[in-house]
Amino acid sequence: MLRSLSTAVSGLDTEQTAMDITGNNIANASTTGFKSTDVQFGSLLSQVITDGTVPNASAAAGGSNPQAVGLGVGIAGMNQQMGQGSIEETGVPTDLALQGNGFFLLSSGQGDFLSRAGDMQLDADGHLVEGATGWTVQGWSALTNPPTNPPSLNNWTTPTPTLVNTTTGFGNITIPSQIQGNGNQGTTAGTTYSLQSFAINADGTVTGVYAATTAGTTTTVSVTLGQIAVAAVPNPGGLIPAGNTAYTVGPNAGAPYYSVPGDNGVARITAGALEMSNVNLAQEMSNLVTFEAGYQADAKVISTAQQLIQALLAMKQ
Repeated sequence: MLRSLSTAVSGLDTEQTAMDITGNNIANASTTGFKSTDVQFGSLLSQVITDGTVPNASAAAGGSNPQAVGLGVGIAGMNQQMGQGSIEETGVPTDLALQGNGFFLLSSGQGDFLSRAGDMQLDADGHLVEGATGWTVQGWSALTNPPTNPPSLNNWTTPTPTLVNTTTGFGNITIPSQIQGNGNQGTTAGTTYSLQSFAINADGTVTGVYAATTAGTTTTVSVTLGQIAVAAVPNPGGLIPAGNTAYTVGPNAGAPYYSVPGDNGVARITAGALEMSNVNLAQEMSNLVTFEAGYQADAKVISTAQQLIQALLAMKQ
């Protein structure tokens, strides 16, 4: 069989895979926190016909170059592009955008995931969760553990060290609708406070404003509820996509480490905003045209090879 047939088939397969990747990038052009993937082609094994020769001065003969016939093309690599996406303001206080290196650490209850998607919301228990999955945002909690009902407060201090290699001591970030005062952070022991408002700062600190009315007098306190952690890995391109715009740590990603936002070279947080997809639509459309042209050319090679085979069979008759 003509080598051109199998070579062209490898081209069809490779161009199809490239179009699959491009199609996925285009489909996720509006997906919050999505990171695009690019593809590189690489030639397959070549059949060497001659190795070439060295010049022979005594015989006054020059050298010759090697001769080889390529046997097709394959995917040499698929690289996740972890570059920063554009930031879009939403005004929603639970929407969080990361600017810089790192990921939100999310817990599904069965394992941990990393994600740049910051479309968070509060669940019925006041946990800050990723909107699409319900996975809880992790960090340092200022609520006592085990929790009371309503939750009471620890005597909050800024997490130290600010760079850690383990999630020991991490917990759910929670913004409860009520807290029980216990004398910490300006609260009065035994008094129940109700949430008035909350804010999430650039360093991940979650602050709630609570009020309590006793004997006609309203007292307002501002308390720290916790601090969101940012996770990072030495090689973000080595993360394994796990669906829902989340990743797990792959063998080539390196050991993850955790920090308060904006410290140790990790991202800071912008509340009321979302990081959009980093897909470059103009580039993806250009790639699509290139891959389509390559696919058509490979199909033409198969058609031409078929004509050659038919001509050969006709000679036998």
